[in-house]
Amino acid sequence: MILPEARAELSGAVTELINGRMSNDEFDEVYYRLCVRSPDRTVVELGGFAWGLYSSELLVPYYLEGRHALGPDERAMMERAVLFLSTNLEYAWPEFPGSSWSWAAQHYILLPVGVVALLYAVIWAVVASPGGVWDGIVPAVVVAVPLVWLYWLLGHARRDVIAEFWSSGPKHVWPFSSEEDYRRAVAAGAT
Repeated sequence: MILPEARAELSGAVTELINGRMSNDEFDEVYYRLCVRSPDRTVVELGGFAWGLYSSELLVPYYLEGRHALGPDERAMMERAVLFLSTNLEYAWPEFPGSSWSWAAQHYILLPVGVVALLYAVIWAVVASPGGVWDGIVPAVVVAVPLVWLYWLLGHARRDVIAEFWSSGPKHVWPFSSEEDYRRAVAAGAT
């Protein structure tokens, strides 16, 4: 289903976001109101992709400028997304992997638990270990090695899932499913 009004609103919001005129918090409002439950799959997927460009976990709103500015590849992708939103094409790519369970486990569980456990082992080694620092190195290594391995394993699995997504079509014209559709949209001047 194509919803031209929703696509136009999302296009405007994405343009404002990538040009540093809309904060992450302001885009969050648009995303949750417009994209999360939209019957237009294009709005859901492109809104979700734009939402993934920044972090909503920071306490202070920010803009995608300066050190938060998009890189050239991300910017080109989002400019194509804005162009795609002005077409009547259906989004044909698979669902983007987004924030999967492995990413959440890696960043919200494994990393903090690993850091705390490692700090605990080091502090115990220096302060409380009856045998001194060397007695504490063994528990630190026993804690650190499996956590580092698991962190690497989850990151590697995520890279594989994302690589599989990008193998679904020509990445250089995403979100268009073909170079021909992209060329037609550019030629039509749809912006």
